[in-house]
Amino acid sequence: MPNKALIFFALSCVAAACSSSSSPPLGTPDGGVADASAADANVADSTSTDGGSDGDLRSLCAHWYDARTDWFVRCGVPKRSDTRATALREKSVDYCVVLAQAPGNQSKGGLEACAKKYEASKQCSEEPCTTPPGSRAGDEPCRDDSQCKSLVCNREFGNTCGVCDNTVGQGQKCDELSCDPGLTCDDTNVCVPAVEGDVGEACGNSGCKWFLYCGKDKKCAQAPEGEGTACPGGFCFFGFNCGEDSKCHAFSYVGVGAACGVTKECEGGECGDDGKCVGPASDGAACGGTNGPCDVGSSCVSGKCAKENPSACN
Repeated sequence: MPNKALIFFALSCVAAACSSSSSPPLGTPDGGVADASAADANVADSTSTDGGSDGDLRSLCAHWYDARTDWFVRCGVPKRSDTRATALREKSVDYCVVLAQAPGNQSKGGLEACAKKYEASKQCSEEPCTTPPGSRAGDEPCRDDSQCKSLVCNREFGNTCGVCDNTVGQGQKCDELSCDPGLTCDDTNVCVPAVEGDVGEACGNSGCKWFLYCGKDKKCAQAPEGEGTACPGGFCFFGFNCGEDSKCHAFSYVGVGAACGVTKECEGGECGDDGKCVGPASDGAACGGTNGPCDVGSSCVSGKCAKENPSACN
């Protein structure tokens, strides 16, 4: 089954708590394709007719981004500075346009419906939208997970392109291959429907739903929130981080050069080895080190940051 960090676009980092875009598995922090019906619902959306010209697509991407960002803020994620928020929005919308037009990606037609789901959502326990599987079969070229039927693009770090993962269906052996989206490999190495437990329910064969954790009693519990609350699962709800003292602590975003840690997250780039925020590297600059990671919509290719171009992988 795809990683629970899979969401509607490979852009979740941009709206929530992480900051670099180096083609993670469709992004983090991170809802998931909890079951086949969730993915199918978005595939159905993708057959709609919204999103014609690039201008229309940009408007749809902007609506989606704003709706999703607002949802994270309503759920407790701190806001970034106006300067970083503006730059992040521009880069994210640019990348949304590029990704929605990538061969195999099936998300384009569902952007408007997805934005409305975020706007209407009254809960924070699960992402309102999930990533619809792409149309590219196993071993076909890809740049991003969302291009693949398996929702997994096997691409080595630094390479421009990879190939879509080969998967098997329900009832088939999964000792060598992964299962299709919505399935999980059981103890007998057979693909079965993935089950994720809700609050108070027994932990499923795929654990628990997003922002729940499997407790010692093998039941799903809500991720803790509130300053000083114990975090036995190692993580906390939106707006909090689990510290070395195993307690939740509220965090805020800080800029380049500021001290960073459990209560201070970098609004762009990453927390360096010296405990200070390193800004994201510009396109053309060397990746990592004192330059920081590549920014949203770019990734490290041959040692330098370059804009993502999934359409180049054919």
